[in-house]
Amino acid sequence: MNAEVADEPIEEGSIEIPSLPHVRLNLEERSVDVDAVVCLNDGMLELIACTKGTKEHESILAIEAKARDVHMMLLLLGAKAGSPPRLVPIDEAKTRFRDYPARGSAIDVSLIVTGEDGESTERPISDFIRHKDGDAFPEQAFVFAGSAIVPNPNEEASLYVADQTGHVITLASFGDELLAQAKSASHANEHLTWEVNPEILPDVGEEIILRLRPRALEP
Repeated sequence: MNAEVADEPIEEGSIEIPSLPHVRLNLEERSVDVDAVVCLNDGMLELIACTKGTKEHESILAIEAKARDVHMMLLLLGAKAGSPPRLVPIDEAKTRFRDYPARGSAIDVSLIVTGEDGESTERPISDFIRHKDGDAFPEQAFVFAGSAIVPNPNEEASLYVADQTGHVITLASFGDELLAQAKSASHANEHLTWEVNPEILPDVGEEIILRLRPRALEP
């Protein structure tokens, strides 16, 4: 799937938009909107979003949509998939590493939250994350790394790796994430630096919309 790239973003009425569970194109906002559930409001983070039933204990959100379906919707908006970040050892003792940054289109990540007045507001994901020392998470785009596809030994259809691991949007690096930070970051517990900022985050169990917007295609 990494090799598939939409040459041009779709326009209203230009093609029949596929209907997929829990994920949809929002042409008005030029975004992919994903149904999500808040699954953590305290603790250190390895992910922003995981697939349901995988890593809810270290992710802010869980989604029921397939990661490969989110991938396809981003392609339909004209985003280009690249490759996840990697740390590759350059000595036999594995004490020195070369950092291969993630490649792919820049994607802004935000959440649609509903206030006490019932009004919905789009807020950047940086509002919901903070450094363990209290510093704010930088407002930055994530990279459409595109996970990877591998053969399925038991089926004719191939496997989209992020569907198996749950690595939808990551803060630490795993090498198979759908969306990633540009630079590699260890997922060892002692190296985790980001935690949930629960001040405006809805309660655990509440449904929320995860919005992914290719930066170059903002309205």
